[in-house]
Amino acid sequence: MNEVYDIAIIGGGISGVGVALAAAQKGKKVVLVEKETLLAQTSSNSLRIIHGGLRYLQSFHFPRVWQSLQAQVELLRLYPQHVRRLPCLMPLQEWGLKRKPFMAAAAIFYNALYRLGGGEVPNASLLSIYDIEKLCPRVAHLFSRGAFLWHDAYVEDLSLFFAALRQQLLELGVEVKERCSVSSISKNTHGYTVSGASSVHATQVVNTAGPWFRSAIHLNGVSLTQSPLAWAKGYNILFSKPFPSSYALGLQGKSGRLFFLAPRAQGFAVGTWYNRYEGDPSEVAVSQEEVQSALEEITELFPDLSLKAGDVSSVEVGVLPMKGYDSIGDPKLFGAEHYFTSGGYVEVLSTKFTPFLPQGRKVLALLERSM
Repeated sequence: MNEVYDIAIIGGGISGVGVALAAAQKGKKVVLVEKETLLAQTSSNSLRIIHGGLRYLQSFHFPRVWQSLQAQVELLRLYPQHVRRLPCLMPLQEWGLKRKPFMAAAAIFYNALYRLGGGEVPNASLLSIYDIEKLCPRVAHLFSRGAFLWHDAYVEDLSLFFAALRQQLLELGVEVKERCSVSSISKNTHGYTVSGASSVHATQVVNTAGPWFRSAIHLNGVSLTQSPLAWAKGYNILFSKPFPSSYALGLQGKSGRLFFLAPRAQGFAVGTWYNRYEGDPSEVAVSQEEVQSALEEITELFPDLSLKAGDVSSVEVGVLPMKGYDSIGDPKLFGAEHYFTSGGYVEVLSTKFTPFLPQGRKVLALLERSM
């Protein structure tokens, strides 16, 4: 007789891993099916930043600030050997919401939330140009009106962190099937059959296959509303040159595009750029023209870096769901995860790395309500 799992999870990215951890910790019998290797696609091309919700504070989306802060604090607590605090600087501006009075109020509010969420404080503060000249003199010219200092977090070594997550899954009894493509998911009287390179039977199914979740997998007997099927490629440029600061920098270009420059063990990374993508997600790539355009934007933003094409060590690229375009014509990603359900079947559409643990618990709650 074929083995029947409580939950089959399709897609071994960070979203699928989050669901598998949540389910296994509740004693569920779980199988995780991945067409390549675990955490090897878009998840492995993350900027590695574990955000604490500051971006949502700037748009007054307070529930999202709280959720991101809690997710960040949880990862710092559970994986201290892999997730480290990262000091970040953003220039203050003469006008707008990044003026000193607004950012001073933001620091007070952000610190209060961080304390409520169990995080370390002080987390955010304002720095004068004199403070910056002492802390990081080589970038002080970017902060003529002072800076907003806050602490996000980052994954120091993705490969080691992913190895730890894999080990945690195995210790919890999750069966991981790699290099096992899925072609169809069929509903039957006992649950669902997942077919492809091998056949899996489960009471419930979670589809976290990202850009492959509708294009490559046929659904039989599963009725769903139409989910967004527009996709963007997001990419970060890695440089081999030493970064002139131990602080990450959040800078805004003349076009209004926001960039994050983060130090790495070998050089630094800049991101993230987004372009509409309509091709095979397995073949996504960044062209030389796109890299050159990115170089020009960074040079305009921070000419003292003196970057050349030969300084590019690699490009990290992934495919993410988009819902439209922003004011400067860039793809606009979904700000929050979306779930599409049909009985014991759930599809997860997510663009965020930070909340993978609470997101997994939300999916498990959806499945429990469907029983």
